[in-house]
Amino acid sequence: MSLSEFIAETAPLVQAETMIEANAGTGKTYTLCRIVERLVLEKKIPIERILAVTFTNAAANELKEKIRNGLHQKRASLNGENIEEKILLSKALTNFDNARIFTLHAFCKRLLSEFSFECGVRPESELIINEEHLLEQVALDFRRSYFFKSTPFCSALSYTGNLKTEKLVQALKTKKTKEEDGEIEEIIDQENFDTKEKQTSLDYINLVNTWNKQLSAIKRFLFDGEAKNGADPKNNFYELKQRFTNAHENINQSYPDYALINLIRKYLKKEITAKEGYDVPEFFSEAKTFCMNCQKLENCITKTFLEEGKKLLSNLKNKLNLRTFDDLQELVAEGLGGERGSTLIEKVFSQYDAALVDEFQDTDPLQFNILKKLFTQNQTEREKFIFYIGDPKQSIYKFRGADLNNYLKIREDLKNERICSLTTNYRTHPNLVNAVNQFLTSKIDKDKEATDDNLFMDKRIAFEESNGNEKQLTTKLFTRLEKDLPNQPFNVRYSAKSTNKETKKQAIDGILNDITQEVLSLLDKEKTTT
Repeated sequence: MSLSEFIAETAPLVQAETMIEANAGTGKTYTLCRIVERLVLEKKIPIERILAVTFTNAAANELKEKIRNGLHQKRASLNGENIEEKILLSKALTNFDNARIFTLHAFCKRLLSEFSFECGVRPESELIINEEHLLEQVALDFRRSYFFKSTPFCSALSYTGNLKTEKLVQALKTKKTKEEDGEIEEIIDQENFDTKEKQTSLDYINLVNTWNKQLSAIKRFLFDGEAKNGADPKNNFYELKQRFTNAHENINQSYPDYALINLIRKYLKKEITAKEGYDVPEFFSEAKTFCMNCQKLENCITKTFLEEGKKLLSNLKNKLNLRTFDDLQELVAEGLGGERGSTLIEKVFSQYDAALVDEFQDTDPLQFNILKKLFTQNQTEREKFIFYIGDPKQSIYKFRGADLNNYLKIREDLKNERICSLTTNYRTHPNLVNAVNQFLTSKIDKDKEATDDNLFMDKRIAFEESNGNEKQLTTKLFTRLEKDLPNQPFNVRYSAKSTNKETKKQAIDGILNDITQEVLSLLDKEKTTT
């Protein structure tokens, strides 16, 4: 389905939700500026009743400056007959310091300050950029409380792996355990924790005794060529030997050696295999099992920490009246879902006659829910001018929580006539635009008729072909004559596997090296590409 082109100067401005899909280089910021200008002139909306939201400070500052300059230029271009328009523009410029052009974080900060009662927060909280010291305090408080009451083995375990203070801080930052990353297959229930902890404590004693009994066999296996792998225990053998010897001499003491546990988890967690004709000492399988059980205990403790740590962090921030940027959004979301949420929605909605959301494809679920509750039309019978501007093909912030499904959900709910596009690329040579059109509309499998057989791997993401700007035929350098450099609009490079056993790191290093060499060839006139 081909979308209608949104012409910034003439497209109808409708009191409804409008989605504008903007291909790269098609003047998205220019379009936003023209929409604001037309809302002021044609719909006579005061500048302070138009909300524009984007996702970075740089983008917000650029948008604000370009809107201001556009209003100035428009007013300067009017002749003496356009008195009403001049008055509207002058009023907008006079009140421009009150223009509501924010990042989403800044918008939420304003809501919390202005509607603190409705959001259920204390007013005028101090905004901090770095909460590292608070996270460290929470981790230290948890460690003191949890391990003070734990067994000697559990206390020793707390100085190893991801239970150290700095690792707990990192876990609380990312708010996920290794299990959520798919790295750990199993996490034990709290009910079975005590049983597992007692067994692992006994396994530690047995492992120390096994080392002492099999020391000669272990050393021969590692150093006489019997082991197929095992570089870690071999390279750190004498450190392990010293710690195991000390542990064996003090085996009757109630406190295990945390430094030894740390070495075991670090150097003996992998499976050790023998060359043909040799046997692996039993010690290595016992060590591997011990490491796996330590990991299960660690996961359980980490899960407990994440559950309690979030509450501890919230309480600490409330006590000190501190907020981070992420807190701003969470508090607004909680306020919207709270008992005074409907009042908050009504008050915010009544402040604006129009809202423009830039880079909508990069919203995360929390941001999406805030915007949806505040501005979707079904929240109120009064309709406003709502514009969502973005490009699903440029959604690149999944690592930061962005969820493209938010964008696609809004798109599915809108009628076709409310979805428009920007497809004239003003900054790129037409030949390159045409080449990209051909590349992005090509099928992965020409013999396959599936509707999702495209480069975006999702049938919901369609590519609207761009039109080149003929003015760039003379102003953009397109060919290069030096040596044998190709003059195609662009080249698709691919990296074949060097071996069947190529690792992910080796593949990445190979791609980076290839790109580096290509860039050097393009920059150096004495070099040629092959």
